Amino acid sequence: MSANKSTLIEYLTDSVSYDSSWAIYAERVEGKWKPESFARFGQCIYENGGLMDDCELFRTNESIVNAREAYTEGDDEFIQEWAEHYIEEMNEAYHRLGL
Repeated sequence: MSANKSTLIEYLTDSVSYDSSWAIYAERVEGKWKPESFARFGQCIYENGGLMDDCELFRTNESIVNAREAYTEGDDEFIQEWAEHYIEEMNEAYHRLGL
């Protein structure tokens, strides 16, 4: 988890610890998460991951790791493709829920 990362796509394509107490929080742009959305890690036990900014819970680390492994089957060649697909999948899920 590098402190130099700042976009959602960078966090998703980097190593993410398998830990349900941490999550990625990201800003939505025009109501959607985008690969270039500002993102950060935060602890789930705190409101908004512990920081009062414009970021919203994207997914827990545990959920991210499970989804990435299911899609890529451990093949790092597909991580970028998976990350782009996952962002769209999360946008569609939030849209269906009316969020």
